[in-house]
Amino acid sequence: MQSKIKIKMGAIEVEYEGSENFLKEELPELIAAISELHKSSGSIMAPVDGTPIEQSQTTMNGAKTKYSGTTNTIAAKIGGATGVELIAAAAAQIHFVQGKETFSKKDLQTAVKSASSYYKTTYMSNFGQYMKTLLKDKRLSETATDTYALPAAEIARIEPQLA
Repeated sequence: MQSKIKIKMGAIEVEYEGSENFLKEELPELIAAISELHKSSGSIMAPVDGTPIEQSQTTMNGAKTKYSGTTNTIAAKIGGATGVELIAAAAAQIHFVQGKETFSKKDLQTAVKSASSYYKTTYMSNFGQYMKTLLKDKRLSETATDTYALPAAEIARIEPQLA
């Protein structure tokens, strides 16, 4: 059976036409990704009548996630052959498995060191340079000094690889 859906959040608009099965299984993740993208864009959606709305933030800290695995496991799925890739895998592990929306530089370093199949001691001495690359490439965003998050586009890119 074919279904059609159109979702609009501020400037972000997604239209889908296809199998109903996709909508049943993937719609919650799609809505979460669109919501995260909308939130990271900094825009606020107001009701049609223009009435101001209260903005609230929710975090995933303490929430159960549907993902499991170590940094090694994540690196095996999305790549971990370089320092940059391993830090990205560590960020994904923290976000998807530990359920943290934001994480510290120390959290990333701990997760990188835990990936015994990929970790090299030189990664710590080059950590700052790797982080600059990830920030420049918009694979990480800095939300505060030494506090980072996965941008919505990176979440959307990584998540299908974790299935």
